[in-house]
Amino acid sequence: MELLLYFLIPLGLTIVIEGVIALLSGIRSVRDITVVILAQILTNPVVNFGAMLVYQSFNAYYYGLYLFVVETIVLFVESYVYKCCLKTHKISPFRLSAVCNLSSFGFGVVWGLLG
Repeated sequence: MELLLYFLIPLGLTIVIEGVIALLSGIRSVRDITVVILAQILTNPVVNFGAMLVYQSFNAYYYGLYLFVVETIVLFVESYVYKCCLKTHKISPFRLSAVCNLSSFGFGVVWGLLG
C-alpha cells in the first residue's frame, strides 16, 4: 500500500498543479484539460519509478543527474503531446510544458524539503 501511495500522491498533486497552470494559461476545453491530465499519467509514474530506483541505488549526484535528464526528456515529450493533441493555441506547447513542469517540480522540491 505504501508503494502505491508513493506513486499516487505525486501523480495527484502533479495533476492538480499542472491542471491549474493549464487553466491559468487559457486552456478551457474539457478535451484539452484531459490531454494535460493524460500527459501527466503517461510521464509522472515513469519519472517517479526511476527516481525511486536511482535514489535507492546511487548517491545524490546520480539522483540529481537522473532528475535533470528525465525532466528534460519529459519537457520535450509533453511539448510534443501538447503540440499534436491540444486544440488551443493560446500558449505555445513548449512554454506550457515548461511552466507546468517547473511549477510541479518546484512544488515537489519544496514539499520534500518540508517533509
